[in-house]
Amino acid sequence: MSRRFHTILAVTLCLFPLIPSSAQTEQQKQTMPVLKAASERLMRGDIAALDEVKALPGDDSVAGLLMFFKQNFYVYSKETQKKAIAAKAAQYITECPTAADYIKRLFKKEEGRPKSGMLMNYRQTTLDSLTAANNKFAVSLLIELMDESNLEVPPGDFAVAIAKMGIPSAPFTKTELKSAATPEGVAKWKSWWKENKDGFPDK
Repeated sequence: MSRRFHTILAVTLCLFPLIPSSAQTEQQKQTMPVLKAASERLMRGDIAALDEVKALPGDDSVAGLLMFFKQNFYVYSKETQKKAIAAKAAQYITECPTAADYIKRLFKKEEGRPKSGMLMNYRQTTLDSLTAANNKFAVSLLIELMDESNLEVPPGDFAVAIAKMGIPSAPFTKTELKSAATPEGVAKWKSWWKENKDGFPDK
């Protein structure tokens, strides 16, 4: 396993700790081997390895799936195997029990957490994963984020993520991202979701 993989893994798991550092270290001792084994299996094209990542406890499942989404999403369109891994990881992220809470914390201001390029990149990866999931959970969470207090990003960022999904009934298309992100646009998204959420497919 490369040193770069270990670095990415450590950063992913440590960026937003919820549990005391001592307990976290013990949990990570169990998580790291699972992620390393999953990485090796995914490199061989075994997409079922993501099932093991999804089964990890607490936030580790979300963090691990986001890491594998990132590794496989930003690739050439012809790399269909990697695209399939990214699509599955995105779907699984929305099925993790702690996903909503983890993602909301990710976009909020947190005392002592510096606003770094790495953090901004991680946030964009998270938005891209929700866009890729394109399901009821993803849209609902992005709408909820628009109303969260103490955010470190503008609500328009969440509006753009939904617009990129290309939902037929949506008030904005993929070519109207600028309009979708305005305060008026955000208000339209909220109104649209209120009217359409009951009929929106779960997956």
